[in-house]
Amino acid sequence: MQKDLWTKALVFGMIILFFGTGTILRFETPVQANPAEELVAYWSFDEGSGTIAHDSVGSNDGQIYGNPVWVGGVSGTAIDFDGSNDYVLVDDNDVLDLDYTDFTVSFWCKPKASGYQMDAFFKGYPGVNHDGSWAIRNSESENTWVFQNLDTTNDHPGYNPTPCPLNEWTMITMTYDDSTGAFKTYINDELDFNTIYKMELRDTARDLYLGSVTGTHAFFKGLLDEMRIYQRVLSTDEVASLYSLDAPSSTHNQLSAYWSFDEGTGNTFFDSSENGNDGTTHGATWTTGVSGYALSFDGINDYADVPDSQSLDITGDLTLSAWVYCDSMPNTAPIISKGNYGTNFGYYLATGQAFSDGCANMQLASTDATLINLNGKTPLQIGQWHFLTAVRNDNIAKIYIDGEYENSITCFSDDIRTNNLPLEFGTHWEGKLLFHGKIDEVRIYNYALSSNEIENLYLGIEEETPEEPSSEFYFIQITDLHIGAEKAIERFNKCLNHISKFNPKPAFILITGDIVDIATEENYESFIDSIFKDDNGNLFLDDTQKIPIYTCPGNHDYRDIGLLGNYYQYVNESSDYSFFNQDANCYFFSLNSGHDVIGSDWFPPYGSGLTSSQISWLEHELDMLDGRDDGEDSGGFKKVIFMHHPAINELNWYGIYEEGTIYNNKQLFIDYCTNFNVDLVLCGHTHNNCIFDKNKQEILDGAIDGTAFVQTASCWEECAYRNITIDENSINIHPPECFYSVCTVVLECPADLYLVDSNGNEVSAEKSELIDAFYYNTTYGNHSRKLVSFSLGEKDYQVKIKGENTGSFNLTIKKSLESGNFSMASYQNISINNKSEASIDIKEEVISYKLKIDNNGDGTIDEYIEPTATYGISEPSSSQDNEGKTPGFELLFVLCAIALAMLLWRKR
Repeated sequence: MQKDLWTKALVFGMIILFFGTGTILRFETPVQANPAEELVAYWSFDEGSGTIAHDSVGSNDGQIYGNPVWVGGVSGTAIDFDGSNDYVLVDDNDVLDLDYTDFTVSFWCKPKASGYQMDAFFKGYPGVNHDGSWAIRNSESENTWVFQNLDTTNDHPGYNPTPCPLNEWTMITMTYDDSTGAFKTYINDELDFNTIYKMELRDTARDLYLGSVTGTHAFFKGLLDEMRIYQRVLSTDEVASLYSLDAPSSTHNQLSAYWSFDEGTGNTFFDSSENGNDGTTHGATWTTGVSGYALSFDGINDYADVPDSQSLDITGDLTLSAWVYCDSMPNTAPIISKGNYGTNFGYYLATGQAFSDGCANMQLASTDATLINLNGKTPLQIGQWHFLTAVRNDNIAKIYIDGEYENSITCFSDDIRTNNLPLEFGTHWEGKLLFHGKIDEVRIYNYALSSNEIENLYLGIEEETPEEPSSEFYFIQITDLHIGAEKAIERFNKCLNHISKFNPKPAFILITGDIVDIATEENYESFIDSIFKDDNGNLFLDDTQKIPIYTCPGNHDYRDIGLLGNYYQYVNESSDYSFFNQDANCYFFSLNSGHDVIGSDWFPPYGSGLTSSQISWLEHELDMLDGRDDGEDSGGFKKVIFMHHPAINELNWYGIYEEGTIYNNKQLFIDYCTNFNVDLVLCGHTHNNCIFDKNKQEILDGAIDGTAFVQTASCWEECAYRNITIDENSINIHPPECFYSVCTVVLECPADLYLVDSNGNEVSAEKSELIDAFYYNTTYGNHSRKLVSFSLGEKDYQVKIKGENTGSFNLTIKKSLESGNFSMASYQNISINNKSEASIDIKEEVISYKLKIDNNGDGTIDEYIEPTATYGISEPSSSQDNEGKTPGFELLFVLCAIALAMLLWRKR
């Protein structure tokens, strides 16, 4: 009887639970991620031709307008939009409105430009009131992406922090939970942004545009593919599954074709790559090659060709290499040619008298008919084998002869133009131009070989191509001494315990100083020596390894040419602050730490204009010394560049976030240093945003992590509270054990900035019992900039601004959260006059601050100012942490339901 009572009570309780609460209790088994469920529209763009983009799951076919080009896509084919008048129009359908429903929008993009608005999706019409429609567009200046709620305010949840790289495929996925307002943005298969933002999307009669705003403006320039809309939220696993479904196979580090010409007989030669680009000879004969056999061309009518294929229609990075033996040197002698002159021209490698009296020549044509024409500097010798290599690496083209760098030129950012013509050897322009001699060992890669890889090819060294070409030098910084001697020694010792693991070992360890504290000419050297060197002036590591220490001339210290105001140095090619150090046997090249951070001064992202940049001056200096640095064994010297900010800085202090520009700067700088045999680059700190890697549990530098060189980033902004450990070949930056969120406040106006604790006490600029606070005052241009950075811990603080007749000001508050995410609020052109005071409360929760203005200084708040812009990510709530589990209140309800059922049954 008692058993029946419990059974009936349990059944009764379950009935109440399910029918009374809407299935609160869940009995779930793992479900395989299925991204195809509730897919309401899907444009694969796999038609490959025509003017209709078909919806693969519904009736939302799109009409293609303009003159877009069908090209190879991330999967199948894609559409290449010209950024001028190309778009796809899809008629209105209720399933495309996303009104009051969960949704996911996903697409692949390969943008070719940035700096202006480009829309991938737009459902609405231009004007103030968009009827609650929606759009997905880039952020104009940064090429990050945003979902736009097109109501009367044009509001949006916020931009994801990671920019979309130019000329690379990226999958963008945005999800929205209508019940909670949870909005997320994924970059490829990684969560990049999430927040809570309640939308007011409504049913509209507006058509959907792909690649533009209503076919009139904001045209997308680049490739779009695999565009999907769901009426549900895809989980993180499903986004990863979707990414895996469409992600292109790794085309980087892929050999597109390799002809050894070792057949020795017949008129067919075979491609040794997996792409099967076999070819046919037309008059060319077999002869002895640099390795095995080669093809011989008589210069009259001999040539060889390979049929057109997708693997030979390379649009991005490219490497052409071949061994050639010239029997004579005609005016133009084609070696490798894809396409003809005119609209069908693609890429080309040649030699001849027309190219600086017999140098190698590389030519590339872009989709917008821009032509790159680059010559080498060393004429090829008749009757001698030479190894020629031509490389297109993003926006730079380079020529190598016999494994040695020769010359480079700025390249276009667009794709290389493709054609349906065969690839030819020994001829070009329909047989009008012919090569006389031998060609052997031809290789074509759809990526840029590094200098090391080219040298290895020349030497015949076979090795697997690395994922990331290795740099030939190190960027190293141990610490900034402005953090104080005690912390400097502690941090340095942590690094010192592991520095000997580097392979190869670094030639130097850099100790940097700061003008704020101890970096004066009188005591700087002695301070360094007293801390880090033994009595003999050497740094002791172990029984076998001694590594000399050199202070960094150019890090806010007395040698800093930026602080000395010598901005004319690189413009006038002045070497006043470069010098040779006899003890170190090093030639130090000084760079301007006031300008080295600005990308446009280093490498203009588009076009040429290198003549007035620092890198032009540096190239001049290095070229002058070339040939006099054959290494220590032959009496040569080491080349060391010192600079305050590295060329790979993320530039966020100057508001520059474009990832393509950052990558270009970094790669070009590495190329120059490698080509001129620079041994070491010494640099101070970066101003990069912190990126928290949840898998590694590390804070990473966005512009540095994953590359071959080494640098720590000790910085007075977010980076000020980082800790450092060193693995075998890398330095990792970790949060300290007591890591709390770090808050940075930047004020732009002549007013004063104060930090007040929760008891109303002002926190000094020195370390107190409550907090580590760092204050920094400087002047940029015509305005002063004041900064306070502090660790929030478990306390609340207040930032106060005091001044008199200060006029308008800008204020930015950025808080790095313990999760590795961040929140930011900015206030632009806030006006305060007379004797005034403004304050803002800094609390632990995500930023939702109101600026309190006291215009009269009488202690009365006159107005509350909302931020001009806010974005960021809240810390995970307890409900989010328990997603998929039975919450505590639900379990309590279950127990109450069972108890009630038992009570009722017993009374019965």
